[in-house]
Amino acid sequence: MSQQFIHRHIHLCFKADFFASSAVNIGTDMLELDCHLTKDEQVVVSHDENLKRSTGVDVNISDLKYSELPPYLCKLDVTFQKESQSEGKDNRIPLLKEVFEAFPQTPVNIDIKVNNNVLIRKVSELVSQYKREHLTVWGNVNYEVVSKCLKEVRVDPAERCSCPLVAV
Repeated sequence: MSQQFIHRHIHLCFKADFFASSAVNIGTDMLELDCHLTKDEQVVVSHDENLKRSTGVDVNISDLKYSELPPYLCKLDVTFQKESQSEGKDNRIPLLKEVFEAFPQTPVNIDIKVNNNVLIRKVSELVSQYKREHLTVWGNVNYEVVSKCLKEVRVDPAERCSCPLVAV
């Protein structure tokens, strides 16, 4: 049995529902996304810390409050569909909590992109708040980040059906 994972383009769910109608409806089994922390400690979904490629503005997410983040470019390439671009009216960089609300039953793999204790704690709190412990795996390729993530896990060991953390 093959499984389909969609990476990087979670922001498209906020652009004319393209992501929801494309990624999830084509049978995606899991969303893979990357998280960063804004200056006012909001967890946002973005592949890149620097927004030049996706917004045209050469600025780091961590240097701005959420309300100050520039919008995505009007057209973004969709790498999981050939010769496709996403267009839409809502070009905001989404919050992780918005993704959890938009896809309440869809498994998510979160890459903690930077070694940041506050980011790790905030992601753990959101996973717990939205009761997604059984639907969310999160971590990083960096052992130090994974170790910090493991310390934050808020799952009753008796209820843990699989490891909630992975090195991605």
